[in-house]
Parts: sequence; C-alpha cells; structure tokens
Amino acid sequence: MEDIDKTVRDGLGLRWSFMGPFETIDLNAPEGLADYAKRYGPVLRFSDVSRLRHLATVLTLMPSSRLSAAFVACDRCIVALMACVVGAQP
Repeated sequence: MEDIDKTVRDGLGLRWSFMGPFETIDLNAPEGLADYAKRYGPVLRFSDVSRLRHLATVLTLMPSSRLSAAFVACDRCIVALMACVVGAQP
C-alpha cells in the first residue's frame, strides 16, 4: 500500500491537484490526446484502438497551438507544488 500511496502522491496526484485525468492524458504526449492514443493504444492493449483514437479526436481538450504553453504551465505548477512539499517536511 505504501508504494501505491507514493505513486499517487509523487506522480499523478501532483498533476490531479490542478488538472483532471483527461487533461493529464492530453499533456502526456507531444500532440495531445490523439497522439497519446496513437502512441500507447497498442502497448496498453486496448481492445479497439480505432475507438480510442475516435474518442481522442472527440475529447481533445485544447488545440495543438496551446499544447506547448500548457506543457510549460504544467511543469511550473509541479515545480511549485514540489517546493511546497519539500518546504513542509520537518
């Protein structure tokens, strides 16, 4: 259980504190959610990759022109959160 807590706390939990799971996925590949589906769908063994790609097309959260700025903003938020966590430790 400790490993699961650490994974969430030090991984996705940081991102989920300021954005949701779909935005996290949208920023998890250079070209957004559609790129994520294309890259990782086969590896994750989704039963119907074409359905996942369609879902990615429908659910694209931000235009590709905004992705670069979103990556930078996400990184800045994570750095700020980590500074708070480190500063709060005894």
